[in-house]
Amino acid sequence: MVTGIDIVKTQIKIAADRPLNISQGQISLKGWAIEARINAEDPLNNFAPSSGKIVKYHEPGGLGVRVDSGVYEGYSIPPIYNPLIAKLIVWGSDRAEAISRLKRALSEYIIEGVRTTIPLYREIVNDKDFIEGNIHTLYLHEKLPKFVEKLAMEERAKIVAAVVANESSKKRPLASKPRNTVARLWKRTPLHSYFPRFPWLRRKR
Repeated sequence: MVTGIDIVKTQIKIAADRPLNISQGQISLKGWAIEARINAEDPLNNFAPSSGKIVKYHEPGGLGVRVDSGVYEGYSIPPIYNPLIAKLIVWGSDRAEAISRLKRALSEYIIEGVRTTIPLYREIVNDKDFIEGNIHTLYLHEKLPKFVEKLAMEERAKIVAAVVANESSKKRPLASKPRNTVARLWKRTPLHSYFPRFPWLRRKR
């Protein structure tokens, strides 16, 4: 996304013995791109594969956002092969804009039915060191315990909230059946008031 050249398309052309229409000197880099590989893995369980059926799926979109995927709502992820679901790629005029777009895209990305790495990426893009560019080869190794702990706390909070809501709904008294205002007015309205509109209801004199 920083060169504006579709590399895969170019590779296919080369394989078909077609000449390149651009030279190395014509290639220039513009902006900043970040890719997040969305995997069907559970960050809370040592990234164990998460197979199953995707019951809800919504991809993010908008300016500078690209999603390469092969899954859809109702698709079943098998327990074998690569757990990669999609590649979420964002582009910005600089790193700050790219991170901002990645934050939004991750917040809009919905995959339910299987565990994914999306929650972990949401933590990473909001980490101060990541935002400021203080990253290195041991970054994730050092930060992962903190990220996992926070995700686990959020998971427990959701479970507790769901249990409380379920118990509250059981104890809540049934609301009284609302009175049918239309039926009530119909009964109170004299029949002769409809005569002008419905001539066949008029009494024969």
